[in-house]
Order: sequence, then C-alpha cells, then structure tokens
Amino acid sequence: MLTLLTLMLACERFVSAFMDQIATWCEDNNLYLNGHMMEEPTLHSQTCALGEAMRCYRKMQMPGMDLLMDWTEYNTAKQVSSVGRQNGLRGAMSELYG
Repeated sequence: MLTLLTLMLACERFVSAFMDQIATWCEDNNLYLNGHMMEEPTLHSQTCALGEAMRCYRKMQMPGMDLLMDWTEYNTAKQVSSVGRQNGLRGAMSELYG
C-alpha cells in the first residue's frame, strides 16, 4: 500500500516533469494551458489517480474541470476557481456534456 509521502512525491514528479514543462512551453509560445485532470470529483478519487489536482493546476493559465452529467460538482468547481483566484487568473473553464 502506498504511503502518503509516496503519493505526494509521485504527484510532484508528475507535475514537475509533465505539467510544468507543458505550461512553460505554452507561456513561451503565447498560448494558454487549459484543461482538467482525471478523477477530479472527490479528494479520494484525486489521491488515487494523480495525488492531488490543485498541484496539477498550479501553472495552468486557465484551469478547468469536467462535468459530463446532470449534477452539480461543487468540489471541483471550487478547486478550479480557487486556483484561478490564488494565481490572479482571468477565468476558469468547464467542459460540459463532452
């Protein structure tokens, strides 16, 4: 079973080796990095899939979420809008009924 420290390390490695590099490339080419993470609805599902979504959003120019059903997704919406506010971004996005 994975320990919390192992999950945090794996998440940081993913973000620094993948997300941060893509974000830097997008910035260098005047593009917005925009998107969402998998398994984002609950903290448990995020932890199992990617460690944590908030760390993945840290360098996105427009963080996003996925909403494919007719329900309200408060947790993910709050995380995405919170990252936007913390980083002084102009907005966030939501993929609806993809």
